[in-house]
Amino acid sequence: MKLEASLLLLLCLTPVCLGDPLTYTFTSVPLGMAEGINNSGAMVGWEYGGAVVAALWANGTLTTLTPPGAFESQAYGISNSGQVVGEYMFNVPEFQPHGFLYSGGSAGTYTTIDVPDALWTIASGINTRGQIVGTFATANGASHGFLYQNGTFTTIDVPGSVFTNVSAINDLGEIVGQFGYQTNIGYGFLYSNGSYTIFEQVPGLTAINNLGHFAGDGQVNINGAFIPVGQPPGFVDPVIGGINDSDQLGVSALTAFRTWDGFLATPVPEPASFLLCAFGLAFAFTILKRAKLRRDSDIQ
Repeated sequence: MKLEASLLLLLCLTPVCLGDPLTYTFTSVPLGMAEGINNSGAMVGWEYGGAVVAALWANGTLTTLTPPGAFESQAYGISNSGQVVGEYMFNVPEFQPHGFLYSGGSAGTYTTIDVPDALWTIASGINTRGQIVGTFATANGASHGFLYQNGTFTTIDVPGSVFTNVSAINDLGEIVGQFGYQTNIGYGFLYSNGSYTIFEQVPGLTAINNLGHFAGDGQVNINGAFIPVGQPPGFVDPVIGGINDSDQLGVSALTAFRTWDGFLATPVPEPASFLLCAFGLAFAFTILKRAKLRRDSDIQ
């Protein structure tokens, strides 16, 4: 009887578990560009109006984020504690980006994040520990990555590169971004425990979660290989701005009129479902193997 039950379980699980774990469904969100996403599903990016304005989409509510005096603003990263980072610009006299940190609450506090003596600074990622990463430019225009923690800036540059742009950081302190040995060609990199891992198959990495899954160039790397996430129906050129620990993505894609729309991309089935499938299949195979051993023993 156990043998028949195991065979039935195996037959039921196989077509489900053999499906593509990296198939995504897309849900439209009210962001012109969707960037970071946290484990609560809160997303940041920006929307278009008279000017580009940073925005937070959470619990069905859209909140614009405008640092005092800013002409334009864009949000890139959101931590699991709800802190947001991005960039803003004044209309005059410089029109150069400054990084910002937004800490929510009833008042909502903005803190400028500027690398000392930099031409400009962009804050692009933040983790639950409050570590902030981003990119800054020196007077000669060269871009460098940075890590900001405990009031101190540390430069992040891939060895031998002519430019480095940092995109995101997870709670383990792992950092991803883009670099190039030439000014017009980029590659992805992962910085972890003082070492750089290079990914030449993508022009840059834009997001990483606490499981070590990362994304770039419309692809995700969950099981050691880059897999395209597809695109929302009627849209092209998907760009991934963020990934949370459920492997949900903040995605932007182009319309036929070459304008951007933001989306929440959710894996179907979710990774947890495939873990259950794996346990189920392993259990079924174990029962089948034991049944075969008992049968062979009875025959002897």
